[in-house]
Amino acid sequence: MMDKKRLFIILIALLLFTSVAAGAVSFWSATAGSSFSSSSDVTVELVDNEVFDTGSVFPNSQTVYLHNTSFHGNNATVQMANNNWNGTATNWVNTTSVTMGSGELTIDPDNPFFGSPVTVSGAGIQMINFTNIIPSDNYKEDLVYTTNSTASITVGNVTALNTYGLVNPTTLKGYDAAISNATGFVTFDQVPAGTNIHAAIEPLGILFLRNQTAPHGLILDATLVVFYEDLDTDTPIIINKTTSGGYVDLTQLNLTKSFIISAQSPNHYNMTTLIDDISVQSTAFMLEKSKPQTSVTFVLDDKTGDFGPDDNVALEIFRGISSLDYDPINGTATRWLAISGDRIGNANIFNSSSMETQTRYRLKVKNNLNQERSLGTFVPTTPATVTLSIENVNFSVIQGQTFQWNSSLTDNPHQRFNYQDPDDLTTNLNWNVSYFDNESLIYSSPLNCISACGTFSESYALNNSASNSTLMLQWSALRGGKYIGATTVGTRPGAVIPQTFPVASNWASLGAIAILLILTAAGGGISSPGMTGLLVSGTAGLLWLLKVLTFGPLSQTQSGALIFLGLFISVTYMIGTGEAA
Repeated sequence: MMDKKRLFIILIALLLFTSVAAGAVSFWSATAGSSFSSSSDVTVELVDNEVFDTGSVFPNSQTVYLHNTSFHGNNATVQMANNNWNGTATNWVNTTSVTMGSGELTIDPDNPFFGSPVTVSGAGIQMINFTNIIPSDNYKEDLVYTTNSTASITVGNVTALNTYGLVNPTTLKGYDAAISNATGFVTFDQVPAGTNIHAAIEPLGILFLRNQTAPHGLILDATLVVFYEDLDTDTPIIINKTTSGGYVDLTQLNLTKSFIISAQSPNHYNMTTLIDDISVQSTAFMLEKSKPQTSVTFVLDDKTGDFGPDDNVALEIFRGISSLDYDPINGTATRWLAISGDRIGNANIFNSSSMETQTRYRLKVKNNLNQERSLGTFVPTTPATVTLSIENVNFSVIQGQTFQWNSSLTDNPHQRFNYQDPDDLTTNLNWNVSYFDNESLIYSSPLNCISACGTFSESYALNNSASNSTLMLQWSALRGGKYIGATTVGTRPGAVIPQTFPVASNWASLGAIAILLILTAAGGGISSPGMTGLLVSGTAGLLWLLKVLTFGPLSQTQSGALIFLGLFISVTYMIGTGEAA
């Protein structure tokens, strides 16, 4: 039992704690029309009667602090209404009005739900509302503003040294674009005038211009004509731009659709490039005049009827470029990036003057129905006219209900892969070719159909060794959120076909494993442990060489390594125990 003295002390302590806590939370009220001004002339005016539970209204000379929200800066007045502050049910901070002088205003809510502060400047700013700003959230609305003249808006919570666009979340067309600083803040300093402008912040909007050859330095003196045509409305947009710091702002465009760039620079060959999606490729490349150049005229010979002649058919030329050369933070390993291309129109002709001599490029043709054909690789050597033939593809292997594929070995010799998805649900299509007998890789394609696949066809030129061998083609893709793929084996006439066991591989492996289990059981009764292990491992090796035995999900090579390990252990055991003597 607790003595009376100790109980008394505890009661006194509780009373003191309660009184301190009560004193820490002081409530006070202010009527509508009240205002609070910092020494730097930041004023917060109340639209309604308010009850506050905060203590220090002026934590420093530049700040007014009310309802867990800081209003920081100079020469600015903001009106706030009831339930429009930090932590309200709307999950937005909403100003009633803002009056800006020559300074700037930062609104910084304590609630982490709202993320980083928002800063506005410019005499025209009249209102700013914002919620938690999360870039790359599928164009979710981040803020609303009103300004009667060009203004500046700064937000945080973005990736450092990246490009961002202030974008209309409905039309996906941009208002302004900028590059974030090293601390993860981005300032849009050309925000256009408008009333109740709804905006999302996305990592889009800026197109860089770089040298085509490594290390791909920025081009500071290029002039561009950007042509964008909304094929749904047949509305063209033509924009004239000049690089500033090696980039141009293209936020007037729908940032998810293709556009064409024609660029000139004193030290570079003229370039025309089709950019499919600025979110996939945000850099255009020009070939330096210091590099050897070959002009080529490409003529499209379409025998399918799917690729023109009309304005919706485009020819694209790609070069293998590593963005790690110029962006070590956000760059990726080498991939095929567009360096030239255009919609080729009724003439089915495209003149390219931006290809480096004796350099490997990749050609692709596509239409507005998401059908595309890879036309293989091309190495320019001398000026020439090159005819690109598109042949019909007959799909003979049907997988599933709505997509189909096939592969073939041609006499050229080429390994060809064809894929068709009438529903355009396929993305991230990849295929590779390897030797059947040892699974060593011959060719692996980059990711194709980044956005969607209708029809895809590509061929790979084989060397003499590969063309006279039995090859294995594997492909995979993502369709409707599910992974799909298949494997097939093929050989050209006259090639040596490896002998395979005439039973499905899974049943053959199960049968082989059963044989090994029988040998293990029998060997234990008639032989020593080491000799039994040697017998079982040797038999497993023979079955593996005949391509009968693999272990579960392990590949042929991995299964062979496991068998070799068994042989090694058996021999080591025999030597250690004297069985081998």
